[in-house]
Amino acid sequence: MENKRTYKGAILLTIISLVIFYMPEISPRSFWYSSFLGLLIPVMLIVLVLSFFYWAFKRNVLLLVPVLLLLVHWKLIQRTITFSSETSKKEEFSVLSYNIRLFNVYPQFADKTFSTTRKIIDFVKKSEADVLCLQEFYNDPKDTLFNTIHRIKKKYPYFYFSETYRNHLGGAFGMVIFSKFPIKSSGKVVFQEGSNNQTIYADIKLPQATVRVYNMHLQSMSINDKEIAESNFDHKSKTKVMQAFLKYKNGTINRSIQVDKLVKHVKDSPFKVVVSGDLNDPPYSYTYEKLYDVLTNAFEKKGNGFGTTFNGQLPLLRIDQQFCDTNLEVASFATLSNITFTDHFPIKAGYRFK
Repeated sequence: MENKRTYKGAILLTIISLVIFYMPEISPRSFWYSSFLGLLIPVMLIVLVLSFFYWAFKRNVLLLVPVLLLLVHWKLIQRTITFSSETSKKEEFSVLSYNIRLFNVYPQFADKTFSTTRKIIDFVKKSEADVLCLQEFYNDPKDTLFNTIHRIKKKYPYFYFSETYRNHLGGAFGMVIFSKFPIKSSGKVVFQEGSNNQTIYADIKLPQATVRVYNMHLQSMSINDKEIAESNFDHKSKTKVMQAFLKYKNGTINRSIQVDKLVKHVKDSPFKVVVSGDLNDPPYSYTYEKLYDVLTNAFEKKGNGFGTTFNGQLPLLRIDQQFCDTNLEVASFATLSNITFTDHFPIKAGYRFK
């Protein structure tokens, strides 16, 4: 009787894990629950590891079940945690991606002397990357401190800034790509007219060849991570959690539309590509899967540890990404978790031409 229950448990574990592992393949537009079920993938990986040790302790042949499931879905383990050694090959160019949160211009983020603003600008200028992809960029040419394009272009003379809107002071919000090398052409992937989320690109003439670098910022989740983390399940907290749930649902549907447009644009690129920026989705999402289908993820090749990029109270979120053309080789990757000026950590990757 006990053996029957054990085998039924193994069958149930197999079915549930296969269903959950398949969720990133499904567009939230056709089945929006897929985005939430996909979030259970790390939990399922832990369950499989624990199942293996349990059946190994029992000396039961069923220990092969979690082993096979983990091997079949090895790519999901690589998206969760990875370890890589240093490469002996020297990188030929590097890209830094950083969501700079408008240089902390708003009062709730800034201190009296705007010291973190100065630190962000100083860090960006000293990054030594060849290309900078900055999301949530802010520039006010009339302000001494926030005349950020002027300040950064002293180190990076070539840039493409795509403005989304202006405030009453004349400050411009948007996204920017800075480069040490000439930009031959540039443009943007329009997701929706009037949307603050977009993807821009620049065709950069490197010494070896021209590379198209995309700077993406897909639909924001707009979720207050502090409220979720501190929720104590009273009525007020439940309401906030439900609101966050709906925001995530709408966000993941919008991101699925945006990533489909982005992937089509990438496929039509005449040059090798690097796609960098704020994905606003975890590695177990349809958004990540679509990019993974056509590109190589830099963290998975040369990252170490969990690669957490969200500097907030929701743990182990890796939502900032760098993907590259399969004809490029990832030489290095680093999550700069010591740079804590905004709610994102910068990520930097080095590349070589194959």
